[in-house]
Amino acid sequence: MSSISLSEEPPVVLLHGFLGDRREWGEVVSLLAPRRVHLIELPGHGSEVDARVADPDDAIRWLAGRLRALRLPRYRLVGYSMGGRLALMFTRAAHNQAPETAPCSVLVESAHPGLGSDPERAQRKVHDESWASRFESEPIRQVLDDWYRQAVFSDQSKAARDQLVARRSCVRGASVARTLRALSLAGQPDLQPWLMGSAARIGWITGRSDARYSRIVKHLSARIPTLYCDSLPGGHNVHLEAPDAFAQSLIRGWKCLEAQADV
Repeated sequence: MSSISLSEEPPVVLLHGFLGDRREWGEVVSLLAPRRVHLIELPGHGSEVDARVADPDDAIRWLAGRLRALRLPRYRLVGYSMGGRLALMFTRAAHNQAPETAPCSVLVESAHPGLGSDPERAQRKVHDESWASRFESEPIRQVLDDWYRQAVFSDQSKAARDQLVARRSCVRGASVARTLRALSLAGQPDLQPWLMGSAARIGWITGRSDARYSRIVKHLSARIPTLYCDSLPGGHNVHLEAPDAFAQSLIRGWKCLEAQADV
């Protein structure tokens, strides 16, 4: 990528995670300048609060439509958590059905590749349905406070948790509940077999304090030598906790992954 200017690099499409919106990428977007960046908000969130998807396949079609509307001949796709899972599912579908629409690289942050057994999926379905019901029926600030007390966010300080609750207290409970059901990890296919055999250029970014996802990525990297992996200071939400380190990791990842095309 060194032979072209930053402004001529493929544009970047960013997908936030569950309960987020386009605003959470603000610092990262500034740090990536003058690269072109496009922000897509997930169904049920932000400007897409009224958008509905029924299941992962429906969400893939929805994202394909949003990407078509951007009219990007080439692009890089980046997704956090739920947005990262959708990015991976979309990329698999694109490579299988319309390779010309696939991103030139995909970098995901704290995204699960998929559960490998029916008992795990059944357990996750119960877990996510419980949260979806709470988002629909209880005061949003209380549900958010409890949400960010889950083990995956255990590295957060009280101040950081309070800040996230305040930032996201404007979400519409019924809308995010629909999205949680539609894009529950319980309904996501296990992408690991595809990842092991795919020519797609894919990378993972995790926070060192996020023990669960660090283990997942360590397992993946042992099986997929071409996978770009980077462990950064922070927990599950690195791009908010350490935006500068995250932006630099994206740049390293693009250089590493896209150089594979020239090998």
